[in-house]
Amino acid sequence: MKRITIMLLCLLAGIGAQAQTTNPDCMGLQNPTNFALYSSPITGMYSAQVGEVLSQVSTCTTPGMTFVGSELTGTQISDAVGGSSCEGSAVGADYQKQFVIKYAGNDPLTGNRLSFLPDSTFTSSIRIGNGCGGTQANALYYDFRVSANNALVYIYFAISLQNSLHTANYNPEFAIKVKKLNAETNQYETISDTLCYIVQSPTSNNNLGVFQNGASGNIYRPWEQVVINLYNLLYQYVRIEITTGDCAYSQHYGYGYVAGKCGPMALEAVGCAAGTSDTVATISAPTGLTSYQWYAAVANNGLTVSENYTNDYVLMQGRTDSLLCLLSEDFVLPDGTAVDQRTFLCKMVSYMNPSLPIASTLITNVGSMKPAMRVDSVHTCDGNVYLKDLSSVAFTGNNDSNRVDTNYTFWRIYSSLDTNATSLLDSARGPSMSYTFDEPGEHAIMVRTHSYYHDECWNEKKIVVRSLTSPTPKLTFDKTTYCIGDTVTIMDETKNPLNEAQYSAWREYIVHRANGIDTIIGDGNLPGARRLRFVVDSTITRVQMKVRTNQVTYRDTNMDGVVDPIYCFSYIDTIVPAERYPVLTVSGDTIVCYGNSSEVSVANANSETTNYGWYVQLNGTNTLGTNTDFSEPNVTTNKTYFVKATTERAKCTTWDSISITLVEPVLRVPVDEMCTDDFVYLYGEGASSYTWTAMPDDPTLNPQGNGDTVRVSPRQNTTYTLVGHGTNGCSANPLTAYVKVYPYPVPTFTLNPGFIDSEDPVVTFTDVSPNSTTSLWDFGNGVTSRARSVAQRFSDISQDSVLISLTSGNALGCTSDTSFYVRIDLFAVWFPNAFTPTMNSNRTFHVYTHNELQYFSLYIYDRRGQLVFQTTDQNKAWDGTHKGKLCDQGSYVYVCNYRRDGLNEITTLKGTVLLLQ
Repeated sequence: MKRITIMLLCLLAGIGAQAQTTNPDCMGLQNPTNFALYSSPITGMYSAQVGEVLSQVSTCTTPGMTFVGSELTGTQISDAVGGSSCEGSAVGADYQKQFVIKYAGNDPLTGNRLSFLPDSTFTSSIRIGNGCGGTQANALYYDFRVSANNALVYIYFAISLQNSLHTANYNPEFAIKVKKLNAETNQYETISDTLCYIVQSPTSNNNLGVFQNGASGNIYRPWEQVVINLYNLLYQYVRIEITTGDCAYSQHYGYGYVAGKCGPMALEAVGCAAGTSDTVATISAPTGLTSYQWYAAVANNGLTVSENYTNDYVLMQGRTDSLLCLLSEDFVLPDGTAVDQRTFLCKMVSYMNPSLPIASTLITNVGSMKPAMRVDSVHTCDGNVYLKDLSSVAFTGNNDSNRVDTNYTFWRIYSSLDTNATSLLDSARGPSMSYTFDEPGEHAIMVRTHSYYHDECWNEKKIVVRSLTSPTPKLTFDKTTYCIGDTVTIMDETKNPLNEAQYSAWREYIVHRANGIDTIIGDGNLPGARRLRFVVDSTITRVQMKVRTNQVTYRDTNMDGVVDPIYCFSYIDTIVPAERYPVLTVSGDTIVCYGNSSEVSVANANSETTNYGWYVQLNGTNTLGTNTDFSEPNVTTNKTYFVKATTERAKCTTWDSISITLVEPVLRVPVDEMCTDDFVYLYGEGASSYTWTAMPDDPTLNPQGNGDTVRVSPRQNTTYTLVGHGTNGCSANPLTAYVKVYPYPVPTFTLNPGFIDSEDPVVTFTDVSPNSTTSLWDFGNGVTSRARSVAQRFSDISQDSVLISLTSGNALGCTSDTSFYVRIDLFAVWFPNAFTPTMNSNRTFHVYTHNELQYFSLYIYDRRGQLVFQTTDQNKAWDGTHKGKLCDQGSYVYVCNYRRDGLNEITTLKGTVLLLQ
């Protein structure tokens, strides 16, 4: 059986506590063979010590014996030998050893009354101590790490000793203790007195208790079991310490036998119980504990164990053993909510020390895993019934044990509603079955569905099916043929072949259309004799009737609580005997020149049309022709002719017309002026086709063909000619149109002066652009002007130049623009008012300027008007001398004449200068 073991909501892989094979997480505890094989502190390691018994009783914290020396390991354990004097030597040297692995057999010192093994599930045990006496103390240690798979340990022990009848301080004893490793000190320490059990020999023969008499002077305690719950020590290292001791007076021996095994401290959920009972799942707790109490969660929210778990769980009355059978009612919460999965809790008590209980609490989530029957059916109305097993379990989870294995579904088919052997027709196995019954009616089918492990979990139910037959539909029309727009009446003459009260006939009529948009009419639109009326339109092609026979109140076939109607369908397709109206297309010479002939014809998309007639008026009676072609030899005015087409059988008639007009071409040019690189449209009307030409030639016209509209972009003034043609190729008089082209302006300007003079910052700008009629100046300082010539004064002359923009437009408003910079000329001329020829600085008198002057002359006079210096070189200076001699200190008059670059006027500067010595 597949089992789901869950510990604290975690899915675990492992074996149950009562598994018969060795648990790999406690190697050597069950059926050891050689101490040297078990040397891992994780999965099991043996060691031992020998010592001497003290004159005191052992407690859980204080031993009544002392051990010296290092621990024995491996083969040293089985080689440990007691004293030289040994009462057991008579039965072999084996009884001188202090640690021995024993196999099947009986202890000779007990008169063979005590077996070496606790029961038949064990193949070996360990004897601790010997039959030698001598105050020997023996300790066997078993170390391992607690895991989820070995947290529950079972120790079996038996004791053999000489009844010394001493006081308790001196009698032989047997003790089991569980200790845990202190990671800081690396020493094993006692945990609590609940994990400690000390057995002493009785003090008198009248108080043997559980001890029994063995051989002469020997008493023994038969095999007993202690259960050690280590769940609170998960993932810690623990030591199981087993000690035996002789009497403290060194005369009487005491030894014991031990065996053990381990398993998970876990709840094991198993699904499910087989058959039709209401048991849907079971939970197993570890066996061997003293008492069990079961609880169910009050809310389905994956609760965990807490100190106040009684607030979250409700006690399940009458559930006290280690196996809990869950019924459907156990998956209903106290508030009445049905759930697929519920949390269950088990409170357990075990004892190592018979007077001190060890309490344990475990929880698990369990799903309702009995298969829920659900079978779906398909009836094909020919007596065949197809059934498919859709059964499932309420709780699916992620494990195969929660699935339904439909490969093992078993079907038994009966001829009637009875399920006895005489009515059995057939049987089948698999996820589905199909059977064809000879006669219509109700039949019973027994279905058994299995879980994934089919031998252990199944459910079975009886379902009822009905084999069905189909009606034969029949439709008749009230007329033999119709035209589009006529009202069609169809009579439904279908008979019900079943003739059973529990059957009724239901019909559906579908008016099919060529465009795919169908009209569906049901029984509600068909009162009385079931007549179907509708108006035929151009898209209707056929009528289909679907007859469905059903049992109005059928059975819950798939067991979902819904009554499922099962239908039988029959179909009939009837072509509507309707002719479509002719769909006409009239074509020919519709635009011709004056006096030309015109040839026209009519075409019909419906091949059943055979009769035609041509007339000069709609619904006319005087026929001009009866063929598909018609000719007018001399057209002098615009005319219209009418044509009639009639179907052969239903006389469905369609009229159409065609107009013949004279060629009267028109040339329209909405815009006949444009700028270079622009475009205009030319439109032709009143003709069938057109021919366009241009003078001079326009390359943009050539690729546009003979359409009624052309888009042209001439480079110069151009005349366009249009010739209109009729549908028969005749030509009308040509028409012309003139398009005028305006070139774009070429921005050109003049300015005077050619710079901005800092002394007189006024410049005259003039627009002289070819093809230009308008101007727009932008002087870069927020000032604009539309004058063709404008004088502009500049107020800000702090920059090197000013950016000027000019936009010139032609007569059509097309513009060109340009931008340019005008430089700013800064001008200054000045003379000093004193100089000292005898000093190192300011020794000469000369003009100061940064400009190159076009004309320059400088004259200097003394107070008497005598000329003392003159020059025409602006770079030449007066050093204060005249005729080689330094002039007298005093005031002198200077006269300077100069002309600036770009100007014609001469400027004169006059002033005085002081000569100092």
